[in-house]
Amino acid sequence: MNRFILITTFIITTPIRRKIDFDNHFHNYMTRHIQLHPALVALALATAPLSAPAIAGLATLLTLSEASAATVYWELPALLSSFFPGAERVSFAKVALSAQERAALTLKTGRTVRGDWTIFVATKAGQVTGYAVVDEVRGMHEPITYASRFTPAGAISRMEVMRYREAYGSEVREQRFLSQFTGKSAASSLRPGRDIAAISGATISSYAVTRGAEESAAVLDYLLQQRPSALIPAAR
Repeated sequence: MNRFILITTFIITTPIRRKIDFDNHFHNYMTRHIQLHPALVALALATAPLSAPAIAGLATLLTLSEASAATVYWELPALLSSFFPGAERVSFAKVALSAQERAALTLKTGRTVRGDWTIFVATKAGQVTGYAVVDEVRGMHEPITYASRFTPAGAISRMEVMRYREAYGSEVREQRFLSQFTGKSAASSLRPGRDIAAISGATISSYAVTRGAEESAAVLDYLLQQRPSALIPAAR
């Protein structure tokens, strides 16, 4: 169910008696259930009249403004060209992990690993020159789309944030943060806040990207060691 329907349902089913009661209910619902940014919700409530249609309109505008607020730093074709400038071909392999594989990787990383992955594979003269994984992790309120480039052996050689949707914390896209991942692999310790220094003012986003990098590295390492044939792109 999309945000517009959820917000409309809230407005219809919530009686307005005292504005302060409505404000509290509205704020909790929009930030926790709809997951809008708290600052935007507070601004809407501060400027809105008491009428339900007016607040519903503002809530709808909030969903639209937040959806359009994503800053796009990289589109996929440009990113892959930058990741693999000397490659003759960049293709991809779609990998489905079994329940047993997911359980093993979940135990290794300490968080639930999803089952479906797309691994980009760069080749030159028939040899693999690198891999890339594009993934999303949850920031404070919104997903962060990032990409990791790996050496043929599975070590991270570059990280980039592709899309950032939060109102603050975009410093995680800067190289002073992302360069810390260079050389890290599934064998490395990637404890956020200890092995990878978080960015002040973007702690949650820093932790999220760190956990995502650890998971991507673990999945790629597992495939390289246990299922290398899964990394062979399907013929097109």
